[in-house]
Amino acid sequence: MTEDETAIRALAAAYTDAVNRHDPVAGAAVYAPDGVLIAYDTPPIAGRAAIETLFVARWPQAGILFQCLHSGLVEIDGDRAHARWWLSEYNCPVNETAGRMNLFAYQDELVRLPERWRFARRNLQTCYRERRDYPAKRQPPLAMDHRFGLDGLTRGANA
Repeated sequence: MTEDETAIRALAAAYTDAVNRHDPVAGAAVYAPDGVLIAYDTPPIAGRAAIETLFVARWPQAGILFQCLHSGLVEIDGDRAHARWWLSEYNCPVNETAGRMNLFAYQDELVRLPERWRFARRNLQTCYRERRDYPAKRQPPLAMDHRFGLDGLTRGANA
Protein backbone atom coordinates (compact mmCIF):
# COMPACT_ATOMS: atom_id res chain seq x y z
CA MET A 1 0.00 0.00 0.00
CA THR A 2 1.39 3.39 -0.97
CA GLU A 3 1.67 6.38 1.35
CA ASP A 4 -1.08 8.11 -0.65
CA GLU A 5 -3.46 5.16 -0.31
CA THR A 6 -2.76 4.98 3.41
CA ALA A 7 -3.54 8.71 3.72
CA ILE A 8 -6.81 8.29 1.79
CA ARG A 9 -7.86 5.34 3.95
CA ALA A 10 -7.06 7.40 7.05
CA LEU A 11 -9.22 10.22 5.68
CA ALA A 12 -12.22 7.89 5.28
CA ALA A 13 -11.62 6.53 8.79
CA ALA A 14 -11.37 10.09 10.15
CA TYR A 15 -14.81 10.87 8.75
CA THR A 16 -16.36 7.77 10.35
CA ASP A 17 -14.61 8.63 13.61
CA ALA A 18 -16.06 12.16 13.49
CA VAL A 19 -19.56 10.79 12.88
CA ASN A 20 -19.28 8.39 15.80
CA ARG A 21 -17.97 11.13 18.09
CA HIS A 22 -20.74 13.49 16.88
CA ASP A 23 -18.12 16.06 15.83
CA PRO A 24 -19.55 17.89 12.79
CA VAL A 25 -16.56 20.24 12.46
CA ALA A 26 -14.14 17.32 12.09
CA GLY A 27 -16.64 15.61 9.77
CA ALA A 28 -16.64 18.58 7.41
CA ALA A 29 -12.85 18.99 7.60
CA VAL A 30 -12.34 15.91 5.39
CA TYR A 31 -13.72 17.87 2.41
CA ALA A 32 -11.81 20.13 0.07
CA PRO A 33 -12.78 23.80 0.45
CA ASP A 34 -14.93 23.46 -2.69
CA GLY A 35 -15.90 19.84 -1.99
CA VAL A 36 -19.38 18.53 -2.78
CA LEU A 37 -21.62 16.18 -0.81
CA ILE A 38 -24.42 14.34 -2.58
CA ALA A 39 -26.65 12.41 -0.18
CA TYR A 40 -29.97 10.72 -0.74
CA ASP A 41 -32.24 12.55 -3.16
CA THR A 42 -31.33 16.05 -2.00
CA PRO A 43 -29.53 18.68 -4.05
CA PRO A 44 -25.71 18.61 -3.78
CA ILE A 45 -24.17 20.64 -0.95
CA ALA A 46 -21.16 22.54 -2.30
CA GLY A 47 -18.30 23.85 -0.21
CA ARG A 48 -16.73 22.74 3.07
CA ALA A 49 -18.38 25.62 4.94
CA ALA A 50 -21.86 24.69 3.68
CA ILE A 51 -21.25 21.02 4.52
CA GLU A 52 -20.14 22.00 8.02
CA THR A 53 -23.25 24.15 8.47
CA LEU A 54 -25.41 21.17 7.46
CA PHE A 55 -23.59 18.78 9.81
CA VAL A 56 -23.74 21.25 12.72
CA ALA A 57 -27.50 21.57 12.21
CA ARG A 58 -28.27 17.89 11.65
CA TRP A 59 -25.93 15.74 13.73
CA PRO A 60 -27.19 16.96 17.14
CA GLN A 61 -30.70 15.83 16.12
CA ALA A 62 -29.48 12.21 16.24
CA GLY A 63 -29.65 10.53 19.61
CA ILE A 64 -27.96 7.55 17.99
CA LEU A 65 -25.66 8.08 15.02
CA PHE A 66 -23.06 5.37 14.55
CA GLN A 67 -21.25 4.27 11.40
CA CYS A 68 -19.16 1.19 10.70
CA LEU A 69 -16.74 1.50 7.77
CA HIS A 70 -16.34 -1.96 6.26
CA SER A 71 -14.13 -1.93 3.20
CA GLY A 72 -12.88 0.28 0.46
CA LEU A 73 -11.18 0.39 -2.89
CA VAL A 74 -8.80 3.20 -3.83
CA GLU A 75 -7.34 4.14 -7.23
CA ILE A 76 -4.86 7.00 -7.44
CA ASP A 77 -3.99 8.96 -10.57
CA GLY A 78 -1.48 11.68 -9.72
CA ASP A 79 -3.16 14.32 -7.55
CA ARG A 80 -6.63 12.84 -8.05
CA ALA A 81 -8.13 9.60 -6.78
CA HIS A 82 -11.33 7.59 -6.74
CA ALA A 83 -12.56 5.46 -3.86
CA ARG A 84 -15.60 3.42 -2.93
CA TRP A 85 -16.44 2.55 0.68
CA TRP A 86 -19.11 0.26 2.12
CA LEU A 87 -20.62 1.10 5.46
CA SER A 88 -23.47 0.48 7.81
CA GLU A 89 -25.08 3.11 9.98
CA TYR A 90 -27.47 3.11 12.88
CA ASN A 91 -29.40 6.28 13.60
CA CYS A 92 -32.32 7.36 15.70
CA PRO A 93 -33.52 10.92 16.39
CA VAL A 94 -33.22 12.36 19.89
CA ASN A 95 -36.14 11.40 22.17
CA GLU A 96 -37.50 8.81 19.73
CA THR A 97 -37.42 5.03 19.90
CA ALA A 98 -37.66 4.29 16.16
CA GLY A 99 -34.83 4.93 13.75
CA ARG A 100 -33.05 3.25 10.87
CA MET A 101 -30.35 0.80 10.09
CA ASN A 102 -28.79 1.75 6.75
CA LEU A 103 -26.36 0.11 4.38
CA PHE A 104 -24.54 2.65 2.22
CA ALA A 105 -21.81 3.08 -0.32
CA TYR A 106 -19.77 6.26 -0.65
CA GLN A 107 -18.43 6.82 -4.15
CA ASP A 108 -15.70 9.41 -3.81
CA GLU A 109 -13.46 11.64 -5.86
CA LEU A 110 -10.45 12.92 -3.96
CA VAL A 111 -7.88 15.62 -4.58
CA ARG A 112 -4.41 16.14 -3.13
CA LEU A 113 -4.17 19.66 -1.67
CA PRO A 114 -1.35 21.39 0.21
CA GLU A 115 -3.22 20.33 3.39
CA ARG A 116 -3.13 16.69 2.08
CA TRP A 117 -5.83 14.50 0.56
CA ARG A 118 -9.43 15.69 0.83
CA PHE A 119 -12.77 14.63 -0.62
CA ALA A 120 -13.61 16.66 -3.71
CA ARG A 121 -16.94 14.88 -4.15
CA ARG A 122 -18.73 12.30 -2.00
CA ASN A 123 -21.81 10.56 -3.35
CA LEU A 124 -23.68 8.65 -0.64
CA GLN A 125 -25.86 5.93 -2.15
CA THR A 126 -28.28 3.84 -0.16
CA CYS A 127 -28.19 0.07 -0.64
CA TYR A 128 -30.70 -0.81 2.08
CA ARG A 129 -32.75 1.00 4.74
CA GLU A 130 -34.69 -0.65 7.51
CA ARG A 131 -36.85 0.84 10.24
CA ARG A 132 -35.60 -0.24 13.64
CA ASP A 133 -36.79 0.10 17.20
CA TYR A 134 -34.16 1.45 19.56
CA PRO A 135 -35.49 1.07 23.09
CA ALA A 136 -32.08 1.97 24.52
CA LYS A 137 -30.77 5.53 24.51
CA ARG A 138 -27.38 6.82 23.43
CA GLN A 139 -24.88 6.62 26.21
CA PRO A 140 -22.79 9.62 27.27
CA PRO A 141 -19.84 10.28 24.94
CA LEU A 142 -16.88 8.02 25.48
CA ALA A 143 -13.85 9.50 27.14
CA MET A 144 -11.32 9.64 24.32
CA ASP A 145 -7.86 8.78 25.59
CA HIS A 146 -5.96 10.01 22.53
CA ARG A 147 -6.27 12.90 20.11
CA PHE A 148 -5.33 11.78 16.63
CA GLY A 149 -3.55 14.29 14.39
CA LEU A 150 -4.96 13.26 11.03
CA ASP A 151 -3.18 15.34 8.42
CA GLY A 152 -4.25 18.68 9.82
CA LEU A 153 -7.93 17.84 10.21
CA THR A 154 -9.79 20.10 12.58
CA ARG A 155 -10.38 18.38 15.87
CA GLY A 156 -13.52 19.61 17.57
CA ALA A 157 -14.48 19.76 21.20
CA ASN A 158 -15.34 16.05 21.35
CA ALA A 159 -11.93 14.89 20.08
